[in-house]
Amino acid sequence: MNIIDVSHLTFSYKKNNSYNRVLTDLNLQIKEGEFVCIIGHSGCGKSTLLNILAGLLLPDSGNLLIEGKALTGPGTERAIVFQHYSLFPWMTAYKNVLFGIQQARSELSKSEAGELARVYIRKVGLEDNVKRVAIARALAMDSKILLLDEPFSALDAKNRNELQQLLEYLLDTNGNRKTVVFVTHDIEEAILLADRILFMRQGRFEAEFTVPFSRPRNRENTLSSSEYKKLKTKLIDLFYFDSELETNEDF
Repeated sequence: MNIIDVSHLTFSYKKNNSYNRVLTDLNLQIKEGEFVCIIGHSGCGKSTLLNILAGLLLPDSGNLLIEGKALTGPGTERAIVFQHYSLFPWMTAYKNVLFGIQQARSELSKSEAGELARVYIRKVGLEDNVKRVAIARALAMDSKILLLDEPFSALDAKNRNELQQLLEYLLDTNGNRKTVVFVTHDIEEAILLADRILFMRQGRFEAEFTVPFSRPRNRENTLSSSEYKKLKTKLIDLFYFDSELETNEDF
C-alpha cells in the first residue's frame, strides 16, 4: 500500500511579482514502512517537497494523498525534524519530548505521557543534546511518517555516524516500522539508511535506485561491498559529471 502518493505536483515561489518554478509535474509513491532518501544539489526542490509533505506549504497544482486522503495541512500522522531543530530552548529535553507526545497522543494520561517521554530519552541516550532531543520527540509522537530534512548535516563525522546508527537501530527495533522521507546531500548516508534513493534535479526526479542491502545492516560490511561502491559511483556521476542518467532495479 502507498502511504504517500504524489501525482503531477507543481509548486512556485512568488518573488517580485513573478513566479519561480521549484517543482514541476512531480510524481512520487512511497510504500508503508519504506525508507526513501531524496538527494540532489542545493536548490533543486528537496526541502520544498518535504515542507509540502509536512503540510506547511500547499502546491499550485497536482494531487497529494496521505493514507489515501487529500493532504490539507499539518497532521499528527507526520512528524518532522528540520535541519535547524524546532525545539523550545527554554524547555528541558524531557519537556520538549513530552510536549510532542501531548500534541500528538491526546489519548494518553499525564502519567503515561511522562513515562513515554522518559522511555525515549533513555533510548536515544540524551544529555540535553539538541539533535537527539529532536529525534526522540519525533519518534515518541508515534507518527506513521517521519520527515527528516538534513538532520545530521551540521554534525562532525563521529556524531553523524553515531546518530545515523541510532536512527536505524530505533527504526529497526521499534516493532512498528515507520515510513521515512529523508533529505540529504550525503551519498554515503543515503546508501546506509535508505531502501530507495531518488535523485532530484531542477524540481524533477531524474533517477531512482533500489538499495540492495537487507536490514538490519552492518555498516562495515556495507561500506566494503562491491554493490556499495557501484551504487556510490553512479550517484557521484549524477552529482558531479552529468553522466547519462540511468535507473536500475538491481546491482
